[in-house]
Amino acid sequence: ACISLPYFRVVDHTIMIKFIEKILCHFESCFSRKAAFRWFVIITTGLMLRSDKLGVTFIIRDLALAPGCYEPMLHFFRASSWALEDIRKCWYSAVSRYAPLYKEGNLHVLVGDGVKQSKEGRRMPGVKKLFQESGNSAKPGFIHGHMFGGLGILAGSIRNWACIPLSIRLHDGLQAAGEWEGASVSAASHVVQMVEDAYKAALAFGDSLLLLDRYLGENNEKNLHHDNVLLMRKALKLFPNNALLLVQLSTSLEKLEGTEEERARNLRESIALQKQILRYGEDSEVRGSTLYNICFAYWKNGERDKALEYAKKLPNLYKARENALVHFLEGEEKHNVAKGALVPLALSITQHLSVLAQMEENPTYYEKAERILDLLFEGEEDDTVEPIRKALKEGGKARE
Repeated sequence: ACISLPYFRVVDHTIMIKFIEKILCHFESCFSRKAAFRWFVIITTGLMLRSDKLGVTFIIRDLALAPGCYEPMLHFFRASSWALEDIRKCWYSAVSRYAPLYKEGNLHVLVGDGVKQSKEGRRMPGVKKLFQESGNSAKPGFIHGHMFGGLGILAGSIRNWACIPLSIRLHDGLQAAGEWEGASVSAASHVVQMVEDAYKAALAFGDSLLLLDRYLGENNEKNLHHDNVLLMRKALKLFPNNALLLVQLSTSLEKLEGTEEERARNLRESIALQKQILRYGEDSEVRGSTLYNICFAYWKNGERDKALEYAKKLPNLYKARENALVHFLEGEEKHNVAKGALVPLALSITQHLSVLAQMEENPTYYEKAERILDLLFEGEEDDTVEPIRKALKEGGKARE
């Protein structure tokens, strides 16, 4: 409700209170008993007005309730007259109805992130030892605490964004509780649970974009390709022909470990996905990359003729995109395209010179390739050039 409060004058408390009342009354249908709904209103109001974080006691204190309300308020959280899922759906409905939601094109924008909150109580449910990924040396490497996953939706305008929280729940540390009777604890990773939450929200709000931290890149670095596969499968339920999602799923499938039979099955699925991209994809850059990648996928799968068939469909070096763009662009754009083309050109030239060195058994080709790198970059080598030079040196040593 906070996103709509700026529409009211600060002095006009009556309108604000009526608006809050309207939002709270929206939840009445979630409760089978009126007493439970009244406690819901009291607790929500107490959360809005809280002056500290001391649990239920701060609600009693801030609302000046009788001390005898403490135990009945605790009973509310275990009452059978309401279900959390119903309240969540009702909150989505209220946000959709009353909030000025922001759209990027025709898509709502969902934002997800995780947070680790340290806790002193070692025997609290969900508390476990957590590793903190941070470049801040002031943060300890490990803490004992809760791992939360939060999801929100953007509202307002491009000049004045706000994020309305939709859900926040524990994403780790509850595995032991999964053995309890009637428990519904997800065994999925934090990233997969974030996508599951976003999927439920998208069912309520319609087509949406999901903004997450660099989970895919981190998973690749940690070799958590299985998590990426699960993540992409969830996302593709919403966008079945999204080329970028298909590319990521295809790439992750080829990196999965397993038996020889499992790897062959994953490779066949990757090829099928790439064919789907080529059939439905409209982005020329994605199609070009996919056409290149599918050649190697067929080759690894033992289908040499197919690999050659697709390789012959690729444009030659002369008809590359960058060669055309430098003719038509002007100013800074022209400079950036020309500069950006140096690394792929260097990779292509050194690759062909290395092949000639091997086929003709002539190591001078390696020397020519290194001189070309010296001329092109003159000490300005970055992380993309270093592997090229390293491969040349290794190739030269192997021929000696």
